[in-house]
Amino acid sequence: MDTDKSVLHPNEKRYNSWVNSKIYDLVASLTKEEQQQNFGAFFGSQFMER
Repeated sequence: MDTDKSVLHPNEKRYNSWVNSKIYDLVASLTKEEQQQNFGAFFGSQFMER
């Protein structure tokens, strides 16, 4: 039995690609202000200017 969890099943790869494209499309549609909005996550905005 294959227990290597680093190897994705082909369906998982397709799903991952599909979800990533949806996320990238959503982020691209946000304004700069929306991208930098603080939602209280411990890591802050990934787009915050430092």
